[in-house]
Amino acid sequence: MVFNSCKPPEKTQTLPSADYDHAVLKQHNQWQTTYQTLFRILLNSVVPEEFDWQTHIASLDLAWRLGHVGRPVIKPGAWLNLNMPAADHTAQQLAYSALNNYHQGKFQLGWLYWLTALFLMYRQPHANPNQKACILAFLHLAQLFRRDMIHDGVGLKRFVRYFDNPVRKIASEQHRDQDSLHQLLGEENQWAELKITEWIADKSAALRFINTSCTQLGKGKLNINNTELNKFLARTHTCIHFIRIPSQIPHTARRIKALGAAQKIDQFLNSATAAHSLIGEDKTTVLDLTQLIRGLDVAGDELATPTEVFAPAIRWLRREPLRSLGFNHPPHQRLHLSIHAGEDFNHLLGGLRHLDETVQFCEMGQYDRIGHGLALGILPEQWFKCGEVFVTVAEHLDNLVWAWHQAQILSGLWANAEVVALRLVARINIYAPLVYPDYADQLTPEDLYQAWLLRRNCPVKWRQYLATETIPSELKHWLPDVDKAYAQPDSTAYKLNASYQGLDRFGPAQELLQPNQTSIVLIKKGEQLPTACHPLNDWLAPVELDFMEALQDYLLVRYAQKGLIIEANPSSNVFISRIEDYHLHPIFRWYPPHDTWLKPGGKFNRFNLRQGAMPVCVNTDDPGIFPTTLPNEFQLLKEAALHHHGIGTMEAECWLESLRQAGVDIFSQTHTDVIIKKQV
Repeated sequence: MVFNSCKPPEKTQTLPSADYDHAVLKQHNQWQTTYQTLFRILLNSVVPEEFDWQTHIASLDLAWRLGHVGRPVIKPGAWLNLNMPAADHTAQQLAYSALNNYHQGKFQLGWLYWLTALFLMYRQPHANPNQKACILAFLHLAQLFRRDMIHDGVGLKRFVRYFDNPVRKIASEQHRDQDSLHQLLGEENQWAELKITEWIADKSAALRFINTSCTQLGKGKLNINNTELNKFLARTHTCIHFIRIPSQIPHTARRIKALGAAQKIDQFLNSATAAHSLIGEDKTTVLDLTQLIRGLDVAGDELATPTEVFAPAIRWLRREPLRSLGFNHPPHQRLHLSIHAGEDFNHLLGGLRHLDETVQFCEMGQYDRIGHGLALGILPEQWFKCGEVFVTVAEHLDNLVWAWHQAQILSGLWANAEVVALRLVARINIYAPLVYPDYADQLTPEDLYQAWLLRRNCPVKWRQYLATETIPSELKHWLPDVDKAYAQPDSTAYKLNASYQGLDRFGPAQELLQPNQTSIVLIKKGEQLPTACHPLNDWLAPVELDFMEALQDYLLVRYAQKGLIIEANPSSNVFISRIEDYHLHPIFRWYPPHDTWLKPGGKFNRFNLRQGAMPVCVNTDDPGIFPTTLPNEFQLLKEAALHHHGIGTMEAECWLESLRQAGVDIFSQTHTDVIIKKQV
């Protein structure tokens, strides 16, 4: 028998290599072939006839050894007669119910029936040992697939690698979409903001989306007088997300792609045709498809593509607080933001810098949301418990410069800020000449920070400006610092940014990094500082870990004052991030169940910087990937509060109700009607 050979590949502490990828792909081929063969064997074994186990065991052994593309395809309807009369045995009835539900598109129910059938078959007193072995192997492989379809290891970069696992492509897109829709909007009291790409910014595509969604949810066909349609559109809208795609494509190419997507979205939002897609019989009721899009997002691996690439397009799309499509048409509010940031990072300072870059460069404000934001919540001691961190020289310098600026701000708020600032300056003096060798004798921390701020300007548009030296009013949303740069063209900050973005030469921007910039710095615990002779070794002192915690508290206060909200995704973070369990999720730090935790010197206010709770809402991230629902997320948080934080039942329920209501309020604040009555 081959079942004990179904072992997962060993996990690695670093990113998998190409050899590792090849080994995993080979392993997956074996798993998939064996899994489908097991499925077919078990389906056939429920038929109340004599069963030739020897033949099937031989086919199973062949499937495991070969694992090639000629493996059987899962088509249960071709293997069994679904019209066959119900069997006498309960397990057999359940198996046939599973298949019928599968063919009706009820996948969750079908899977539940199928697992129940397997468990009953396994527990039969006189079950065939071969059948029991097949059931165990099938269940074992199912769990291995579940793990590898979601993640193998820690960090979003790993998740991105596994997101496109070919195993995930077995089910059709229609079936996956239908299943996800039922999870999100299957109940009348469920509201959902759907995250999709810019394909929705098209009249025909938007109409198809509404029509398909209503049909899949059993709400009837698209008709402006359909009351079920009205109810459906009242509890959903979409948020278009730009994708950080990990590839070898230069940032310039990504910027141009983001520019094209932004122009498409803007054209759709200002389309009078899309705003009057269907007109009611009374000539005053219209279907305004432009209102279907209510927000913008940036998702994906922020280590691969920084937010600075998308920020100019986002600012331009939000350039007006209100927009109108003409007389007798209600004005539209500008799109809100829900941007993934601070989710994955090598260095905690890098995660905090990515967050601040997102907030500043995208000009986030009232009711805008930070997706995940783990860098704002994970305690530095917990993050650094492994004792080692690897970052590139260029990233390390960016982190040090940004942290230095924050230390200047904290100098009047936290006692040890000046000590940390001096240590940061000593490092900056080591690493700045490695990244910018042509400016070694001109660099100061302030110049480097101002150069970092200039990255919010779009280099594609800046080249256009340099070619024409004209500044159309609209260009200022792409180049907010163009006047400053024009007034001080010889400033060190401008020169550094020109070098970084490639404005001082033709061709792509800083994609061709110098060897010194891509060298790796090893950071360990300790009081030492790097030297010019040995720059690739650095250390983090205890006072610097305290600084990062104080900085987190300061940023939480600053972002709360701006009206920002953190969108927490507990299960997603436990599955793919550094959060090992739900009770360790930073939601308990951001928005604690106990007010005493935020009192001066309290559990989450050690440095007396916090002034109150950070607004938070709870989300599921992607229920099509992670096995969860919103009620399940709240239940998991409740259990964590009860069993690990000593919170009483009533107190926990009040805390969760406030989180739930916050989510409802946020949806209501950003939602606008798609079916509207024109003003007369």
